[in-house]
Amino acid sequence: MAFKRVTTGVPGLDTITLGGLFEGSSVLIFGPSGCGKTILGTQIAFHHVRQGGRVVFATILTETHGRMLGYLRPFVFFDDAFIPDSLTIVSAYQHLMNEGTEGFLHLVHKEIRDRRATMLVIDGFSVIATVCGSPLEFQKYIQQLTTLLSASGCTVLLLANSDPERAFPEHGMVDTVIELCYRFVGLRTVRQLAITKLRGSGYLEGRHLFRITDAGLVAFPRLESLVARTAPVAAELRTRDSTGIERLDAMLEGGLLSGSTTSILGAPGAGKTLLGLSFLAAGARAGQQGLYFGFYETPPRLIGKADAIGLKFGELVEQQTIDVSWRPPFERFLDELGEELLDNVRRRKVRRLFIDGIDGLRRAATFPERLVDFFTAMTEELRGLGVTTVFSEEMSLFHEDIELPIEGVSAMIENIIVLRYTEHRARLHRLISILKVRETGYDHSLREFTISSTGIEVAATVDSAEAVLAGGARSPRPSSIFSSRRSRRRP
Repeated sequence: MAFKRVTTGVPGLDTITLGGLFEGSSVLIFGPSGCGKTILGTQIAFHHVRQGGRVVFATILTETHGRMLGYLRPFVFFDDAFIPDSLTIVSAYQHLMNEGTEGFLHLVHKEIRDRRATMLVIDGFSVIATVCGSPLEFQKYIQQLTTLLSASGCTVLLLANSDPERAFPEHGMVDTVIELCYRFVGLRTVRQLAITKLRGSGYLEGRHLFRITDAGLVAFPRLESLVARTAPVAAELRTRDSTGIERLDAMLEGGLLSGSTTSILGAPGAGKTLLGLSFLAAGARAGQQGLYFGFYETPPRLIGKADAIGLKFGELVEQQTIDVSWRPPFERFLDELGEELLDNVRRRKVRRLFIDGIDGLRRAATFPERLVDFFTAMTEELRGLGVTTVFSEEMSLFHEDIELPIEGVSAMIENIIVLRYTEHRARLHRLISILKVRETGYDHSLREFTISSTGIEVAATVDSAEAVLAGGARSPRPSSIFSSRRSRRRP
């Protein structure tokens, strides 16, 4: 017999549990003080009553339930209209102290019966472990409690403080275990959630980041764990997508293959963003939905820059054939940005995507060692959705070596286009070359290009590039351009 699922209503958590909790199951939510246990339990409780359920919330904390409600009332999910008819708050600390564990059990049973409750939340459950006196007695008590509640079909959430000095016999006695924790990474507080046990179902394993907002807890499933289960299969039939620059398309033998991933590497000001915008504009004019996903330039500045080279980008945005999504990376999580990006792609049926400045994702990576797995999962998902993706990355102005932005992801990138400067006769010249194209041929030559009010123009032949290079051109050096090295400007 398949058990019915009870959704939590917590963004991301039902995805991590692959559908929610099981009706009539016992769920332990534990973690240190201040990690968000009470908020999570209350958020689930209010969602449950909104779905037509009835909840008894028993607190064994020393604070009164009036004080607890005062702290919870500012959250969006909180609604006094449900109290006390659908959600009953019981202050049970004094009752536990006076009547003991048996008295508390009778109180809970009576409240569930009288209120016809379908969910019970016990906040401060670790206090009962202290009252029981020994792990064995505590196990017996949990057995009594869960047997009583499962017979009535009531789902129970046990909120308990973690304690490094105490064993947790309750882990083996409950159906589901959810661990909450937090740590400091630099100056940031990083909150993490993990399912360590879920009887009767798979789940997304490992730790997932979450934050506490005005709406309550919001969890962000790790993209690599999610894509491993749900990644779509890429279409076999592929076409060519124009970059919007005729001679670059010719160098690529017709444009970029649909569903491919392309990296535009270049020095500051070399034209990376303009090339990406040209790619989006060309797609929009061909009837393909485009998405700009950037971190550093506001939409008005971006549109002004594109319009200045004749792309009429503002018109395309107004026509909603291109969407501009600006996401400053400050205090953002990697999976949070990935979720927003992919949600936008699916919702708008995007076919062309330009991620302007992969450094924005790198800055959001609380754990940098995840970058390769995250980027691989993201590109795999986009490829399966049939999205042609272009992203830009800044190279050092003063370094001649070419390095990929995220080490170890070259296997996931089909195409690499390089934009660079050279000096010749007291002038800077822009050069473009194709470093890599998978599955098709391409022009290996180096071409000069210019940027003007009519757009990006790539030279028809290699002659101008050869002339510049034959004249002893060199990559610009700090001493020849600036009096001192300036900080990197975002693309």
